[in-house]
Amino acid sequence: MKQLIGVLIMLIIIFSIAYAGNNYLENSTSKLKNILLNLKNYTILNKWEKAKSLDIKINNKWNSLSKIIPILKDQGELHDLEITLTRISVLINQKNKKELLSEIAIARQLLTAIYEQEKLLLEDIF
Repeated sequence: MKQLIGVLIMLIIIFSIAYAGNNYLENSTSKLKNILLNLKNYTILNKWEKAKSLDIKINNKWNSLSKIIPILKDQGELHDLEITLTRISVLINQKNKKELLSEIAIARQLLTAIYEQEKLLLEDIF
């Protein structure tokens, strides 16, 4: 009986950690996607100074997030996003609207994929 209770407690702890990790990943990727959407709008309006400001915000958010996400995700899956965010910074400085809008769309899609893949893994458990 004590072993069964111990196993149940351990399962509750594991599922709680998985649930909390999933919520953190969802909230973090959603925030970044929203910032990228604002960046898209500033780019369309040629507001390059505001775009640079958002780029700094994106990089700060990603730097803090990239320290935690590898705990939840394979580091290899995050490499493409890091490259895309670097391209975004370069394209903002070049004021290259066409390519920047494309990279923003790619970054948003990668963030969606990162969250959706983790969500599917959590749903498979249940």
